[in-house]
Amino acid sequence: MFGDHGVTRDPNDSRELGEKACRASIAAGCTLAGLVHSNALRSATEAQKWFDKGCKLGDGPGCAALAVQYFRGGLPGDAQGVAISPERGVEAATRACELGTPNGCSLLAKALANGEGVAQDLRRARELAEQACSNADAAGCSIAAQIAQAEGNVDGARRLLERSCQLGNGVACRKAQALQ
Repeated sequence: MFGDHGVTRDPNDSRELGEKACRASIAAGCTLAGLVHSNALRSATEAQKWFDKGCKLGDGPGCAALAVQYFRGGLPGDAQGVAISPERGVEAATRACELGTPNGCSLLAKALANGEGVAQDLRRARELAEQACSNADAAGCSIAAQIAQAEGNVDGARRLLERSCQLGNGVACRKAQALQ
């Protein structure tokens, strides 16, 4: 798919291999097929079918990708066109989080913090965001920081933003500096 490790980039071969693996009930193959359809072949609705299959087979990253599609209409920078459904996004993010996928937990935390597709629950949102952050998810750290700041815990927010910054989130770096 990416043309790394000395292999020529070939989205069609990647798609075929991912779909073949998926048909053999290899969940990560379904997710790979979804990524190829979303990114290289620019079909968000076709990608959605493969992410859904991967999620049902227990692939956390597939569930997280499916959640993003339901929250945003597609993956950032990729094909768009999936019907936005925050409730279904919450379902997919919940499954991803239950499968131990940190960004699934941060997606669910964000939904809970904003009351998007689910009743607002800042306590649970904070728990999930901190869990994602402790598993090296920069978005989780940023969400936990936003909640901490809203609760008046500026020192905690700064520490969480610094952690998000260390994990590569440039926006968090600027926000952490602003809190000093």
